[in-house]
Amino acid sequence: MLIAVAGAPASAPGVTDRLRGQCAALPVRARARTADLPDTDSAGVLTGLADLADEASANGEPLAVCAADLLVSDTPLLQVLDDPRDGSRALIETLDQTAQVAPTCAIRVVRGQLVGVATARHQLGEATGTFLGLLVLRPADLPAAAAAWRDAAALLVDRGWTDLDPIQTALLALVRSGAALTAVPIDGYLGARGADATPELLGRVERLNEADIAWRRASRPGDGVWSTFVLRPISRRLSRWAVRVGLTPNALTLISLVVAFGACAMIAFGPLPAVIIAAVLLQFSLIIDCSDGEVARSTRSYTPFGAWADLTSDRVKEYLALAALAVCAVRGDGDAWLLAVAALGLQTVRHLQDYSFADTVLIWWRRPRPDLRPLRETAPVSRKSGPSDAVARIIGTPTGPVHWIKQALHAQIGERWLVLTVGLIVGGPVAALIAYLVLVGIAELWTLTGWFLRTVTRRDRSALPEAAAVLLARLRDDGVLVKLLAGRPRRPLAWLLPPLLTGLEGLTVLVTTALVAPSALWLGFAWLAVVAARRYDLFYRHRTGRRPLPYLLSVLGGGWPVRIPALIIGALSGPTGHTWLLGVGSVWLALVVLPESLGSALASLRPAGRDYGDRPPLTGPARLRLAKSVLRRAVSVPVSRLLMVLRPPRRQALVGGLPDTEENSLVTAIGLTRRYGGRVFLVANDVEVVRTQLRRVAELLGDGEAAERVTVISKAGLSTYLIFIDSELVLYTHGLYDSPRPVRRRLHVNLWHGTGPKWNANANFAQRIGAQAHSASSPLWGLEAIRALSMRPETALVAGNPRQDVIAASTDRAAVAALGLDPERPYVLWLPTFRRSTAAGLVGLAEGESLSPAAAAAFLAAADRAGVQLIIKPHRLDADRLGELGLTVITDADLSAAGVTLYQLIGLADGLLSDYSSVWVDYLDTGRSIGLYVPDLASYTAGRGLNLPQLGDVAGELIITEESATEFFSAVADGKCFAEDAQLRLRRRLAMITVPLGSRTDALLTDLKALAPDLSLD
Repeated sequence: MLIAVAGAPASAPGVTDRLRGQCAALPVRARARTADLPDTDSAGVLTGLADLADEASANGEPLAVCAADLLVSDTPLLQVLDDPRDGSRALIETLDQTAQVAPTCAIRVVRGQLVGVATARHQLGEATGTFLGLLVLRPADLPAAAAAWRDAAALLVDRGWTDLDPIQTALLALVRSGAALTAVPIDGYLGARGADATPELLGRVERLNEADIAWRRASRPGDGVWSTFVLRPISRRLSRWAVRVGLTPNALTLISLVVAFGACAMIAFGPLPAVIIAAVLLQFSLIIDCSDGEVARSTRSYTPFGAWADLTSDRVKEYLALAALAVCAVRGDGDAWLLAVAALGLQTVRHLQDYSFADTVLIWWRRPRPDLRPLRETAPVSRKSGPSDAVARIIGTPTGPVHWIKQALHAQIGERWLVLTVGLIVGGPVAALIAYLVLVGIAELWTLTGWFLRTVTRRDRSALPEAAAVLLARLRDDGVLVKLLAGRPRRPLAWLLPPLLTGLEGLTVLVTTALVAPSALWLGFAWLAVVAARRYDLFYRHRTGRRPLPYLLSVLGGGWPVRIPALIIGALSGPTGHTWLLGVGSVWLALVVLPESLGSALASLRPAGRDYGDRPPLTGPARLRLAKSVLRRAVSVPVSRLLMVLRPPRRQALVGGLPDTEENSLVTAIGLTRRYGGRVFLVANDVEVVRTQLRRVAELLGDGEAAERVTVISKAGLSTYLIFIDSELVLYTHGLYDSPRPVRRRLHVNLWHGTGPKWNANANFAQRIGAQAHSASSPLWGLEAIRALSMRPETALVAGNPRQDVIAASTDRAAVAALGLDPERPYVLWLPTFRRSTAAGLVGLAEGESLSPAAAAAFLAAADRAGVQLIIKPHRLDADRLGELGLTVITDADLSAAGVTLYQLIGLADGLLSDYSSVWVDYLDTGRSIGLYVPDLASYTAGRGLNLPQLGDVAGELIITEESATEFFSAVADGKCFAEDAQLRLRRRLAMITVPLGSRTDALLTDLKALAPDLSLD
């Protein structure tokens, strides 16, 4: 995140310094970088904001705009700057009805969205709050924001509006341009700007007990009566404990599900005392279920998968409870499956009715209507007010006891589970199911009547928008008719169709099974449970932002047009046929619905972005290799984590590289011998080769004895795996033993193989790295690697890459004579990344286009004219035959025979030719010439993909062609830096870390010591 601190600093001492400290202390996952905008005129600040918006947009990162005179509590600042959900937002203070607001900072908020902003020149009319000078824009909104701010700056200059506050004007420009900004209220906390940010307020802010306020606000708004007054006071205490011990929201969801499963098993199969205990456990499960959301809100740990898991587990627990009651009744010589089927069907109808109305029609009616007039319009906009339908005119907005009665009539999960619990204890399973049916039936009648009346009496009954009609079509589950009926009908009453069709299918199951095959009612319950799971999944995809159900699965599931006739035909065929239909149909629907639903939810854990078109489908052998990889990880990762729990960490470090001689790993191992107090291990497939290379690197670094202090061990074998498990510090370049997330005071670091422009997910889509830290020279491209490798958002970025120390230490040019080079003449090393590989990925990779003989000839001729030697070193994975290009090729075998390491060769080079490789980023520190030859930039981007900011945007001036090669080689021959100013701009755009030459390893180890102070690092 790029944070622009703009405007005049606060006059009160300590306020601006406190703000900068808050920005510097943001959590790691925020990836905050601060840029100060000088306090010039308002137009100049707006122009500066537009430039920063362009930069942040190219980087794919959010932009925060913060007034330099802002004084605010820590929690609301975090709620704006550290919210992982994708959305633009602004910090506001909501006003009560009697409060007065300065017209120059007033805003208007409708349904949580900013719709109007006032300035010293722009009137607002009815204000609902004030803007506190802090906002965040998601990357998708930045191009429009940059344009809006430039237009605003031009208008201010044209009109002479020099008295406008630049931050308030920036917000006005955003709202008028149509940006959707969610209002984040400061309610309960403290905040102010300008003259209101006094020393007295600063003292109050620092004394405020923010933790208590945060936990009071952690409860979900809109809860039912039982949850609000009974469950939430208990769950908040549980949530505080859960945060202290490190339980995540997903862990709490799983615990709640396990407790509910155990309770249902006790109800279904246990004796009477166990049934009573189980009824209480159901309430405890619900308390834990309340806690998962509270922990997510208090720690801002929102994820689409977490939302899916929470919503889905609620339904699973309710299904299990209804089924358990039916089984319990059967054990007592009763039969309650009819009631259980009716209860499941009615509650599904009830939920589909809620979703269909509230998430389509009601949202459309209540949509905010922002002021989209041009900025030159300064008069307040007139707005219509008053209820728009008969129900709203009669009832209004209920408050006090009326509000809680209304909440109870909605029969939320707390009330439903209370009825099940009390009914089970007092009257048994049948009474519990009857009470549940009565409660849900009352809620159904109440909401259906109210929403139907609101629809038919509404003044504006225009057609629904396309998005609402599409969602209603998905909720109907049209199956084989999905394309025919897509987006239709669009009248307001169309919201009735999903619950009506759901109810019709449920009634068909209930009636046909009860009349034809009563003994198969439990199969009818299974049928409805799977169908309900499908319908809930269709909605949860919308709610959590997942992709819609694939068309093929819509057809395979049949939809109501197939399922309802099939049930009728099954009933007409007799008891046996109907029973088989229910059994086989339930299994078939479960196979169609459940795996894809789970897979789609798990896919939300994958890194976002980089949809670069279609890739070749996996072949049979590749699918088998992928399946084996997934299954192996499913076993190995939990086993490794369990062993880490059982075995205490030892004072030892383990380093692994891929390939064995990867110089990031070798240099790191040598550095550890100087600063780490424990034993240092280096894993290798070929121990002798690695020992030889380790000695060469150690001698280059001026510490030949360090190689003897590193214990090189074979990667194969149980003993090495146990060293991996026991080590308190593990560092690897491409993962090790499936890279589990470590536990118990262990630190794992992903050294990776460099910080380059390539997007890594497309080539490593089966790879998951569990390290807590990732080394990178550029925070921007390092963050892209974290995303691509499915590392956690809170993964720390530490200094990289240690192998750059070899570049700095390489000074003896006589070493290249063993490679056939003239040490007295300058040479350019060409290091292209691989284009064809049979060893990478699951199926091999073909990325971009092969180097052409014409290009090689052109570069060789330009080098000869300049008197420069040109050599090419193929990537170790490259299948292209570069020797046929007429260039001098240096292979790994040549380097080994000459006793020269790759990074020694790089460090001695007078210039570097490369492309998408990370090696040229390492070479930037030398200040020597770098040329990038990327004739296949478009095809490479479309295939492999590039990190943000993309190569062409940040390094375009370093890109050379056959025609411009002469300028590059001439600069090398003259000892000058090709495009030196462009290199400086590139370093700034990539936010390159600043580390003295030869000190990369020390910087890395210093960062690790800060991350884990208990490590034996000096």
